[in-house]
Amino acid sequence: MSKGTAGSVHPHKLATHFLQAALESGQVELFSWAPVEKFEEDQEGGWTVDVGPRGVVRTRQIIVCTDGHTPHLFPDQLIAKQ
Repeated sequence: MSKGTAGSVHPHKLATHFLQAALESGQVELFSWAPVEKFEEDQEGGWTVDVGPRGVVRTRQIIVCTDGHTPHLFPDQLIAKQ
């Protein structure tokens, strides 16, 4: 017997909760309206992220959340060559 909507998730509510929890932890910063032009690993094992006119962000870790409109970020991957 099934009760309720087991197994379903609302993507926007889930993403919003993750964002809220991350920001409340004090261990992350959010850079909105900063389209990434490229990113590369630096010599210390961190990352340099070029956000065009907004500047450069240096960080220890990045999370890439993207859609089908960013093949320029992965020039060595098959998807960028199609």
